[in-house]
Amino acid sequence: MIPENVPFLDKLDVDVMLSGGAKGADTAWGIAANNAGHQVVHWSFEGHKSFHPEFTYKLTQEELEEADEYLKEANKTLKRSLPYSKPWIMNLLRRNWYQVKYIDAIYAVGTLNKKAVIKDSSDGKCIQKNTKILWELTEAQLGPVICLWIDGTKTKKHMNRQ
Repeated sequence: MIPENVPFLDKLDVDVMLSGGAKGADTAWGIAANNAGHQVVHWSFEGHKSFHPEFTYKLTQEELEEADEYLKEANKTLKRSLPYSKPWIMNLLRRNWYQVKYIDAIYAVGTLNKKAVIKDSSDGKCIQKNTKILWELTEAQLGPVICLWIDGTKTKKHMNRQ
């Protein structure tokens, strides 16, 4: 994939793995997806270090600010405020929104609270009110995987998988 074409992801009909490109899980998922023949896009922004520049799309400030209205809504659900006085943190959160903008499924690591919201996680902020398939991996990643489906009616269904 040519990174300059990334804003047109909604027109692609191929498998594309989207992430924030952080060192660790994002990078490992990206390598695995690429090895499986999927296209990979790691979202980034000016001053943000990319561990795989060949898969990185650097968002403009205008593109980053497109996420603000969605971040406000997510933070209402999380009962948090946005750190506008910390541009770096704001841009990380904005970048996270691009990870869910074009997706069909989400794989997020975190702990579900009683309201089926992933807490204490940047992933949790970007998937609020999403009507996609979510997978929660246990912290040890060795136990059962819990599948949480939130459909268009916001009906929550849990399913244990071994």
